[in-house]
Amino acid sequence: MLTKRMNDLERQADAIEENAVNQQIKSTINVNSLMNMNDMYYVGNLVDIDGSDWVSKSEAQAILDELVN
Repeated sequence: MLTKRMNDLERQADAIEENAVNQQIKSTINVNSLMNMNDMYYVGNLVDIDGSDWVSKSEAQAILDELVN
C-alpha cells in the first residue's frame, strides 16, 4: 500500500515538473526565436520529421504549440 502511494506521488511530482518545464519553454521559445531563412524556420532540433527540417512560420508555430500542450 505504501509503495502504491509513493508511486502515485512520484507520478504527480513528474506531472507538476513537466508542466513547469512546458510553461518555461512556452515563455522562452517562440517562432521568432527559431533559426530562419527566407521565411522558412528550422525545427530539426525540436522534432524529428519526415522531409525537410525547414517549415513555414505557421507550421513552426503549430509544432511549438504541440510541444507545450
